[in-house]
Amino acid sequence: MLSLSLILLPALLLASNEVAQSPDETAVGVVIHEDESVRRAAIDTLRDQGPAGLDLLLKTYPADVKALRTGYGLSDKSTLVREAIAAVAGQRDAHHSGLYWYTDLERAKQASVASGKPILSLRLLGRLDEDLRALPSTVCGSLRRP
Repeated sequence: MLSLSLILLPALLLASNEVAQSPDETAVGVVIHEDESVRRAAIDTLRDQGPAGLDLLLKTYPADVKALRTGYGLSDKSTLVREAIAAVAGQRDAHHSGLYWYTDLERAKQASVASGKPILSLRLLGRLDEDLRALPSTVCGSLRRP
């Protein structure tokens, strides 16, 4: 059986603490575009910006983030915003935590040095921005058994 193992690194940093380019604000506006390829390109641009891209995304759609957190006032737009936040943060349901997870060790080390904060390294099957149901049933079954 083929298993994937990733090292995911959270950046417990405020966007203002990280030395990075300023996020492309036009990308934030198109994360809710009806064309999926346009949305994906915008999400990739924000992901490349690191925690600053996530912070900008959360601040651009405060009503949708509030709706996602409370469960009230959800719309089709909220669903697109939730998917964008998860993809940019590298974590499913990141609208609750607001954490950005690094998947590149070197970028995580640079952010750690710049902020003076340690790195938390996790080895997982799959990715944090994907549902656990995406794992093969044999893996999930073995995870549930004592």
